[in-house]
Amino acid sequence: MIRALQISNYAIIEHIDIHFDTGFTVFTGETGAGKSIILGALGLILGNRADSSVLFDESKKSYVEATFDLSSYENLRPLFEQLDLDYDDESIIRREISTSGKSRAFINDSPVTLGKLREVTSLIIDLHQQFDLLEIQKVPFQQKMMDVYAGTLKELSAFKKEYKNLQKLENELEALIEKQRESQKEQEFLQFQYNELEVYDFDDLDQVAMEAELNMLENADEISQLGSLAQSCLLEDENSVQDQLILISKNISNLSGGNAKLEKLLEQTDHITEQVRELADELTRYADGISGDEEQKLKLEEILSGIYKLLQKHQAADILELAEIKEKISNQLSETIGLDHKIVETKKRIEASLKQSYALAKKLSSNRKKSIKPLQKEVDDLIHNLGMEQASFEIQHKITDTISSNGIDLMEFYFKPNPGSKSNPIKDTASGGEISRLTLAIKSIAAKHLALGTQIYDEIDTGVSGAVALKMGNILKALSMGKQVISITHSAQIASRADQHFFIYKQSDKTRTYTKVRQLDKEERITELAKILSGDPPSQAAITNAQELILL
Repeated sequence: MIRALQISNYAIIEHIDIHFDTGFTVFTGETGAGKSIILGALGLILGNRADSSVLFDESKKSYVEATFDLSSYENLRPLFEQLDLDYDDESIIRREISTSGKSRAFINDSPVTLGKLREVTSLIIDLHQQFDLLEIQKVPFQQKMMDVYAGTLKELSAFKKEYKNLQKLENELEALIEKQRESQKEQEFLQFQYNELEVYDFDDLDQVAMEAELNMLENADEISQLGSLAQSCLLEDENSVQDQLILISKNISNLSGGNAKLEKLLEQTDHITEQVRELADELTRYADGISGDEEQKLKLEEILSGIYKLLQKHQAADILELAEIKEKISNQLSETIGLDHKIVETKKRIEASLKQSYALAKKLSSNRKKSIKPLQKEVDDLIHNLGMEQASFEIQHKITDTISSNGIDLMEFYFKPNPGSKSNPIKDTASGGEISRLTLAIKSIAAKHLALGTQIYDEIDTGVSGAVALKMGNILKALSMGKQVISITHSAQIASRADQHFFIYKQSDKTRTYTKVRQLDKEERITELAKILSGDPPSQAAITNAQELILL
């Protein structure tokens, strides 16, 4: 529950400090005195957006600070831990608006996003404003109230989780099918490319070695002649290289005469002579081993020609790059084949999720249905008590063939104002005053099933008589037992039921008008109620009536 509210430099509020008790609290005041401004400031605490236009003094920042007693909210401590916030039974939520219009939010001095702020405050306060009267006419709101009353919020949450998973799987399937459709267009071309590359096992091919072997085969005749040429030039011809080296060796030997340098050169010459013989022998052996294998030559020409075409086609630098391209295309083809498997598996998962969603939806529907008649009776009892003795409330419930985010139920609130008249959807039937009473009835019943410690009602008495307003006040009073109920009202009857009464008024000086708030004592309350009943100054009859209202 909210313990205190401080508002500073906001709209026409310079500074106010309000302290709340448990039970039923009301705010009254003349139209335009600032009741909506206080609600607007409280809305900031709940996560509403703000801008610099709300600044009372544009040279200073504005702030709204609320102190909450969270000791009875067992579900909040885990949420605080999840959001990485410090938890305290007495927690402070603060909003600041800078002169530039930028807003900051804090929970126990830790900065938070508006999303986190809303997540926390939505579990603490329910703010029912005047425009919320329209909410009861909307089917989603009606369904929510039904689940609150039926105690099926957890079941709904479990269903929504599975239904969300179902939608995710259906989206995945759609994406896979689209991907498969696109892949099929490319598959033929990829398969053609892969087939061209599959001809060659690039891991076992050596392009450089094949090119060298082909070059040898193409020059087999010339190589064969090389052996004879080597023998002739190096060893056999007159004045062969060998003969010339032997002659040089003899001359060095004759001249050396113990000359160390010449003796060393002699050794080198003899060594070279021996190398020439060996060279001639090796060239001869190599030439003798070469034969013009035409079949091998044609085979190498075919392989290398195919490789050269592939290198050019794929703009590859070498065989290694062709091998990489082949592997990439193979992976793409495998992925296409894998898509078929993924589609089959996803369809199976969708089937399982759909089955589970239907099972949860049927259970949810069954429990909702059990609560329809009890809720109809409770609402009827309350609206009869609120002056609509001949009216009746009905919940139309249909089971759909298809599943949706709400399950398999279509639920809508119907209203019949008089016996004999047709029952129609609330939006088509109920007047403003009837809507106010229906809203209070339904929300007060639902409130018993919620853990919310604070409920705020803004002018719930719209369009109702004094007698009905008094009954509304009694309902709000009863609702405040064990909870905190705050009402902004123009009704003396509702205000008379309060445990705590605040008066909102304007105060002006020569330069500005200010909104002020003060808590009324017993005598001030009587005077304020009398003014609401008869005007200012109040009549004696109104004062007497006010006294009687408080004593009721």
